[in-house]
Amino acid sequence: MYAPPIVHDHEREGVLAKLHRAYEAGIRYALCGNAGMMAALREIGFAVVGDFRLNVTNRESAAAWQEAGLYSCILSPELALPQLRDIGWGSTITYGRIPLMLTERCFMKENGGCDRCGKIALRDRRMAQFPLLREYPHRNLICNSLPTYMGDKQAALTGIAPVGEHFIFTTETPGEATRVLQAYRSGRPLAGQVRRIAAAPALKEKKHE
Repeated sequence: MYAPPIVHDHEREGVLAKLHRAYEAGIRYALCGNAGMMAALREIGFAVVGDFRLNVTNRESAAAWQEAGLYSCILSPELALPQLRDIGWGSTITYGRIPLMLTERCFMKENGGCDRCGKIALRDRRMAQFPLLREYPHRNLICNSLPTYMGDKQAALTGIAPVGEHFIFTTETPGEATRVLQAYRSGRPLAGQVRRIAAAPALKEKKHE
């Protein structure tokens, strides 16, 4: 169960109704990146898994969210392998196009109509395509042009011992998702360009006085 990352006051009642129906249908875990929805999710009865949007980047923030009642969490995708290892709690994103931005406007409706929902992408000056996805209720999610993939880097993942490995499927067809999972399980690389979890933290530029 995925709780919307943004819920305005006028949307809350409708969202809560959907969450109650999901729980009544037997769903017991909820992925949540919205701190304002956590108490409601726990009150309904869900075990709450923190989304990467909570920006857990160190042991202190991980401990704070644990104390707040999170069942588990997905660590920030901005972290390098040693940083993920040092936190010692949480899952890491090992496959998928990581969401970059959430917009209030629906660019798909404005630039192609609802018939093109999920079929539009933004292009940068290098012609890289950033898929647009629909987010509740009619917001747009802009995803990275390349998926992260660590299936052929299992030794590096073993070294950090994540609690779990998180997959984000967005634009993939069922067949493509199956092929990703098969490649991941067998440790094979994927065709085409992919992003990697950094092997070391990025160096900060020194300020010149």
